[in-house]
Amino acid sequence: MTGRRTEPVPVREGTTPEEVARVVALIGFVCLLPLAVVDWVLGTVTTRVLVCSAYGRGGVLDCGGSAGFGEAMLTGTLLGLLLVALQTWLLARVVRRVHARGSTGHPRPAATPSEVARPPENGTT
Repeated sequence: MTGRRTEPVPVREGTTPEEVARVVALIGFVCLLPLAVVDWVLGTVTTRVLVCSAYGRGGVLDCGGSAGFGEAMLTGTLLGLLLVALQTWLLARVVRRVHARGSTGHPRPAATPSEVARPPENGTT
């Protein structure tokens, strides 16, 4: 394509904190469901290990019978819900903090006494 001029492409100078907050929120909230499953599994396994060690029975899979399994499932679910609530709260705080950093910008310095007492430049009072 000789002799043809193309428009210059504007260069993106930087990412604003609002855009960063939007991306963090999207990634964080998409990851909440897999994180909830991991929290539930960790809560259930931890409870199962504690039940087995408390009763002093066999391995993790065969101790406590169905009552131990039911206890582990219930406690694991409650721990998982608690952890997901905590992680959601932390994610919301991070998103708010990143977003607020962009909306306030840099604080404007306070005026010095000489700037306050100075008359306007254009001569009007």
